[in-house]
Amino acid sequence: MAIAKNGILGGFSGSVGDVVGATWKGVTTIRSKSAIEKKPLTQKQKEALSISKLVLDIYPNVQKYIQPNLLYSKELGMTPMNVFQREQRSAVKNLVYAGTLMPILNYSTKKIISNTLYPLDTGTKTYNPYWEFTDEILNLYPSQVVDFTALQFRKKNGLYELYKKFEALRIPVSQEYMAPVMKYDCIQEDRWFYYFAVRSLTSNIPFATQQWSAVSYD
Repeated sequence: MAIAKNGILGGFSGSVGDVVGATWKGVTTIRSKSAIEKKPLTQKQKEALSISKLVLDIYPNVQKYIQPNLLYSKELGMTPMNVFQREQRSAVKNLVYAGTLMPILNYSTKKIISNTLYPLDTGTKTYNPYWEFTDEILNLYPSQVVDFTALQFRKKNGLYELYKKFEALRIPVSQEYMAPVMKYDCIQEDRWFYYFAVRSLTSNIPFATQQWSAVSYD
């Protein structure tokens, strides 16, 4: 807001838009505000923004696998997504950049897949995650279903971002040998995250879960 002195012809102090009025040595002056150049983001700021976006991108893909009580907060206005953003930021960073699995997704210590999983190789190919099923799973959970989620991360300007997601839900365990369900394109250093959950058709609470993370190879 500007203050007019003796009418508009008497000058003014303060500012209106980009125009600033002031008195200097008894002389009334006006000038335009100097344009402040926006400083480019530092590398640290870029990394922080990148992690924030990863958290937002990962949440909707893993929410269904997280026990609701782990995302509950008594704080007013805190949604499950807010809780995940606040409490799982470091876990997301460690998952994508170091391959450290997320503790919040460790619902069960039971190992679903006894085979050793290997990183996907580069190129455009197909992959069927259900070939991993062993007789052990078929014997333990013959009438149950499997949910499967795969997230693929790719570096852009040195920082990872979610590149693609793959999902297959409510697949009967009895269908051990299925046609390939994932058609992917992969380059070296892509990060992959797999999550398996065995549950019944009538419940979202899994009997057992397993997660896995690795970088693709050439």
